[in-house]
Amino acid sequence: MMTTLDGLDQPDRRSGRSLGVAAMHDIAGGFVVVPDIERLLPTSGISDGHRQVLLVATPTFEAWLIEWPTGAELAFHDHGCSSAVVHVRTGALIEQRGDVRWGWRHLGPGASTTLPPGATHTVRNAGRAPAVSVHVYSPPPVVAGTKAGRPVERASERSSERRRLMDRVVPAERAGGTG
Repeated sequence: MMTTLDGLDQPDRRSGRSLGVAAMHDIAGGFVVVPDIERLLPTSGISDGHRQVLLVATPTFEAWLIEWPTGAELAFHDHGCSSAVVHVRTGALIEQRGDVRWGWRHLGPGASTTLPPGATHTVRNAGRAPAVSVHVYSPPPVVAGTKAGRPVERASERSSERRRLMDRVVPAERAGGTG
């Protein structure tokens, strides 16, 4: 049985449940291979040029699709009490952790990275073309429907497309918090 999408736009952040890293990678990897998923991105970017859309929000995780223009960079930040998984779909990103001894890590198509709760990092598109990545956070960030404190478009505004994607990617047991 697959997860229904009714009511998922306002997840209960008090549940305290979170997914394991393997389940987060499975979800991100599932979205990365969806043909033409970029069609869900809004037609215009926010002030720094990024285009991003919340693909799904459940009580245990959120999944985002983000387009990074050439040269775009997100300053050092953390994801609070959430673990984060990033899978690159197209293009290339580089990441540096808060511990600069970690160095810069290149993330090309198909590559992924995992951040534990509280870890800081910076991400940049150092390539010559836009990059697209899928980000999964568990438990969900405290503020639903925002990215770095800014409101963003939700894929739920295209509910039939979102339902088809969710049915293909997230089994009911993952959306419910086991894994």
